[in-house]
Amino acid sequence: VAGDRAEEMARLSQDVVVASSLAQLDEMFASAIDPSPATSSFHSCYVKNWSDEPFIRGAYSYPSRARAGDRKALAQPVGSSLFFAGEATHDAVNPCMQGALETAERAVAELMKTVDLRKRRGSKL
Repeated sequence: VAGDRAEEMARLSQDVVVASSLAQLDEMFASAIDPSPATSSFHSCYVKNWSDEPFIRGAYSYPSRARAGDRKALAQPVGSSLFFAGEATHDAVNPCMQGALETAERAVAELMKTVDLRKRRGSKL
């Protein structure tokens, strides 16, 4: 959710946001067997208003043909001490939590390689 709709949702209670989201999913995936599959399967959730985060402010990336290759460039580490992750650094999945999680795993793997190389060379970490 982005833009004006995100601002509207930010003013709603978590219960209203959850009920609205479940209703939308129920409408999308309803069947004769289960007319409310999301609601009937729901256990718990956490609602995050990303616009409250001072360094994020509700922003997310989006693909653009004019900027092809920028995601890979953004994902490149700086030297061997600064590593980047986040959905904006994923060259195939965006903008979503999956992309953020996958790039976090990538960045940690890059970091661990660097730490391992430093250990082999006898460098202080």
